[in-house]
Amino acid sequence: PRGGSLDYVIRNPDGSELLGLMSADKEYRGQVWQSGDHVVEVINRSNSSVDYNVIFGIE
Repeated sequence: PRGGSLDYVIRNPDGSELLGLMSADKEYRGQVWQSGDHVVEVINRSNSSVDYNVIFGIE
């Protein structure tokens, strides 16, 4: 995030969480264990807009 505080959750295709709630300053580097579409939910608990970048890499 730029100029604010954000959290995120990565959800598996079955709706379960890959990890629990993570602070946006901590990146996730690891495997996804289910095949299918994953969802990254970005959570802003403040009353103002927060700009952010999302970077995905696949090896």
